[in-house]
Amino acid sequence: MRLGLLEVRNTIGWIGTKIQPIPDTSAKPAQSLHLLDQSLLRSQDGSGDGEGEWYLTDVVTMEQCKAKCAELMTSWGCTHISFESGLNDSESGCCYVHKSCEDKDSHSGYNTYAAGCEYHVGLTGPFPGLKLPNGTNASSLWYEPYQHHTLAAHLRGIEHPAGSGKYVDCNPASCDNPSICGIPVCRGVCRLRVPIDLSATAGISEAGDIAAYRKAAKRSTCPGNTGCDVEKYAQEVKSNFPSTDNADLDTIDGTSRSGQSSPMLATDAFPLSFVPGIRFGSYYPPTYTPGAVYQSPKPGHFTNDNTGNFMRPDQRHCNPLGWLATYKMAIAHTGLATGSGVHRSSGVVMTKLAVCINAICAANDASCVPTKCYVSKQSKCVQFDSNVFPQYMSAVTKSHVNAASDEFKNGNYGECTDEAKQAARAVAAGN
Repeated sequence: MRLGLLEVRNTIGWIGTKIQPIPDTSAKPAQSLHLLDQSLLRSQDGSGDGEGEWYLTDVVTMEQCKAKCAELMTSWGCTHISFESGLNDSESGCCYVHKSCEDKDSHSGYNTYAAGCEYHVGLTGPFPGLKLPNGTNASSLWYEPYQHHTLAAHLRGIEHPAGSGKYVDCNPASCDNPSICGIPVCRGVCRLRVPIDLSATAGISEAGDIAAYRKAAKRSTCPGNTGCDVEKYAQEVKSNFPSTDNADLDTIDGTSRSGQSSPMLATDAFPLSFVPGIRFGSYYPPTYTPGAVYQSPKPGHFTNDNTGNFMRPDQRHCNPLGWLATYKMAIAHTGLATGSGVHRSSGVVMTKLAVCINAICAANDASCVPTKCYVSKQSKCVQFDSNVFPQYMSAVTKSHVNAASDEFKNGNYGECTDEAKQAARAVAAGN
């Protein structure tokens, strides 16, 4: 939803020391600094308590005001905001941004706050530079149609693939959408494999994609205000579930991946990490139990270097659109009884991705749920060539799943019995 412009206000309650003009960044479309539009809409107050201060010409919420300051933190030096809510009896209001807070007006009706959150390039829209499945440019505001609780008619019941006789609704939680949906393609890089397979890169100590991932997955080297070059190694991910469609040795722009160590394999799942606004994440073999569920942004924040970065945003990052992604990639015991004869060798491979965003609700509509969510889930029953699981489902550990994942990667499995397929469906339905 786009916010309307306000008239320039000549008097206003204030906030901070006089500041220098914000530099023009309109020539940098890949780093657009406006929250809800492609242009940077801001004005400098001409008189009164706010004389010389810069403010947004949009009505925004407190969270959006904080996110704006976070966006400007690196390029301009924003450290504080002043905010007055209650405009038109709503939570929205006027927002000033400041480089410092040394001279607060004692009689101002505004409250002054530290920025409180950090800008992340994949959480605060718009998101320019993304591509649709047909190779054309996606709208930088691609997410807006999916903030409504009811999808528009043209986004429902689409034959996909064309001529297949199968019909789908557009789904931001899926990596397989028709181009008419306007949803950008998923992009992925390899999460570090253990051990890292360098067999294809003889003489190279660490290929570019692995080095880039290491950088992007550390807060100390990539806090999230840019992608830190890891995006150039990404390839299109066409299926959340392991698929030969994903075994593509080229990056998304067609650049050869030769000399890189970890292209996506037909046995890799997606995602193991996910930045929902730009649909970017990591792929990895399904090596987890179904109880392992991950989310982005991560709840809270930690003192270690492994969160609060580009690959794994957390609650330190501004999130004005309310993004939340939860995901799992797992191999599970089917729960078959011991008398089946295949209870230790049958399993179910599954992936699940849920994506939520703030919903657009009509004013004063108390019945409108404030969040809109989408889910994509896929599963398959596999009959392993060996007994990888214990006798009972309740005894399954991570080591059992690792053994099953190795068998899956090596192709050591076949078709399940009808009984195992039925059990696998029940397990997938419960997860």
